[in-house]
Amino acid sequence: GISSHMVQLGAFSTQANAERAWKIYQKCYSGLKDQNLRMTEAVVRGKKYYRVAVAGYNGSSARAMCSNVRGGGYGCIAFAASRPLPGQLPQGSSSGPMRARR
Repeated sequence: GISSHMVQLGAFSTQANAERAWKIYQKCYSGLKDQNLRMTEAVVRGKKYYRVAVAGYNGSSARAMCSNVRGGGYGCIAFAASRPLPGQLPQGSSSGPMRARR
């Protein structure tokens, strides 16, 4: 169905870096302008990362967005929302406050 997939644009060592990257991605790719940022924390090999992902895709639109982003030299992973990427911490275990943008 609709919005079954997500697109991960990157993983960053700090929340500030992740937020800065999100602004850059939005400038580079008009398709991201009205999308909802899903920032999640993950621990991979003992290091904490802040993942910048976008929800609201189906399988084919997620893959299309990713090939567009990769064409610009950035990394991108399309995945099913029901199968989060490894290392993801459960929502609500965030150490810092998550500010929702209105």
